Amino acid sequence: MDVCLMPYRITPYTKYIYPLKLHEYLACGKPVVATRLPNLEEFSSLIDLVGDQKQWIHAIESALLDNSSEKTNKRVEIARTNSWDNRVKTIMDIFEQRLHQ
Repeated sequence: MDVCLMPYRITPYTKYIYPLKLHEYLACGKPVVATRLPNLEEFSSLIDLVGDQKQWIHAIESALLDNSSEKTNKRVEIARTNSWDNRVKTIMDIFEQRLHQ
């Protein structure tokens, strides 16, 4: 796979999902093109977020042409910072803070 896709239909449900496969795709270093979901906005500098068919085509073509080793390394690094270990630590820290208030 040269470009990883996350094509979601915007519905009341998908407006609130957080697709964990994003981090699997990034861990592979592959370019990602995804439907513009609110929870993916924080990654907009790293992945292409699109809406209509023309944007999808343009983003996929661009990803195929512009996939430098620098971008690949950045994707992998971001995936490392979003590991399950780090996520669990963040959740535990929140619980700890709330318990001690």
